[in-house]
Amino acid sequence: MMKVRVLVVVAGMFLAVGCSSVRATGQRVGKIYPSLDKGCPVRFENLSYQEASVALEMVGLVTLSGNSDQPQSWGGETQEKLWPKVCELGGTVVTPHAMGTGESIMGMGTGVIQFAVWRER
Repeated sequence: MMKVRVLVVVAGMFLAVGCSSVRATGQRVGKIYPSLDKGCPVRFENLSYQEASVALEMVGLVTLSGNSDQPQSWGGETQEKLWPKVCELGGTVVTPHAMGTGESIMGMGTGVIQFAVWRER
């Protein structure tokens, strides 16, 4: 009976580590705008903060944290987790803001990626 319990616990640990566990956290910054509908149009722009602030108004930040087996890119899991938070903050444009990496656990990278959320002026 004890061996079965240990096996179940170990199997559960492998399943938990083997799956992505990316979480998205949004923070409002500056003026507060109403949320946009889920699935609102969002575009990614590879701009610095200074470049974006010329034409856009910053409305928040979205931080993705956890571990993933997907490379850091705009598509896939990043986009899936990011878009709802961007719409919730009232934004339509996303730019890279900050990235931090952690250790690799069973072939999956850990860390945080933070995106600035903007809207047209």
